[in-house]
Amino acid sequence: MKELSFVDFVRKKRYFLNRSENKKTLQERLFNGNTIEWFRDYYASGPGGEGAADFLFNKVAKKGIGVAYFTGLPKKKLIEFFSDEPEMQSFFQEAKTSSLRQAENNVDTVMELLLEKYESLKSRK
Repeated sequence: MKELSFVDFVRKKRYFLNRSENKKTLQERLFNGNTIEWFRDYYASGPGGEGAADFLFNKVAKKGIGVAYFTGLPKKKLIEFFSDEPEMQSFFQEAKTSSLRQAENNVDTVMELLLEKYESLKSRK
């Protein structure tokens, strides 16, 4: 299988790609903007286990970073990744006290809001 897309139970369209040579990793494209892509790799880990790792890729700058959520969003790493847009730093600071900190906003929701903000800043130029 190279590619799979479907609508899940909450009516969200999901896209999966298989780019691995060993066919043991499935990659979900969570966000596909003009500038940024966000992927999550799902992989087998030990007998019966699984793991996941996220990756952000800037299509224009041709650079990417791996993202781990041990204690929430890795703010320093993301601020550095988005450093070409100075407004992003203030957006991260506002996020500490804004509605982004509400309990119903999980890490994926907040990440998507950050990426949408970055895309909107880029589209103004």
